[in-house]
Amino acid sequence: MNLTFMSVLVLLLLLCSCSMVVNSTRCISSLMILESMTLTMLVAMLFFLNMTSSVQMILLLLCIAVLEAAIGLSVLINIVRLSGNDLVKFMSSAQI
Repeated sequence: MNLTFMSVLVLLLLLCSCSMVVNSTRCISSLMILESMTLTMLVAMLFFLNMTSSVQMILLLLCIAVLEAAIGLSVLINIVRLSGNDLVKFMSSAQI
């Protein structure tokens, strides 16, 4: 059971990574994919640590995920304010 569930989690991380490469036209979709990868790692850590052995590590990863989302959203808001869109292809040539 654990091996099957962990293989599903690894497959989910792999699919998120592939979709990050393929669907990288908008920043918001990239941020949502990164957040789903972080939450998948949180679920994997819950099952690796048997949900009781290290609550501090789980809370630390959850806090890092929340901070990542907040910083990503604030950067995205600033990029949209400065450039007018959140397309990734215009960010490399934009003078921000």
